[in-house]
Amino acid sequence: MRILSCKIYQYQLPLTQPLVIHNQKINERQGILIQLISDGPREGWGEISPLPPLNQEHLDEVAFQAKQLRPYLEKQTLPDGLERFNGKFQNWLGEMKL
Repeated sequence: MRILSCKIYQYQLPLTQPLVIHNQKINERQGILIQLISDGPREGWGEISPLPPLNQEHLDEVAFQAKQLRPYLEKQTLPDGLERFNGKFQNWLGEMKL
């Protein structure tokens, strides 16, 4: 299977109750959804949603990185057995020559 397209969506959702982490109140969740569509025809979804008090990454940084990665993902061949990676997508990414 080959990846035909990689779409990136940014979201911002209000929380029904504030979340307090390390004395910091969070009223909304922000993140990125990534949709990969293959010629299978199959599609897969992933999420990146850094939590400011717990993660060093900021949403702007991960959005930039995802947009930089998109052209490398499109037209790539997916390895057989990808569904058995069990969250180890980065193993496959690490094998790519970016």
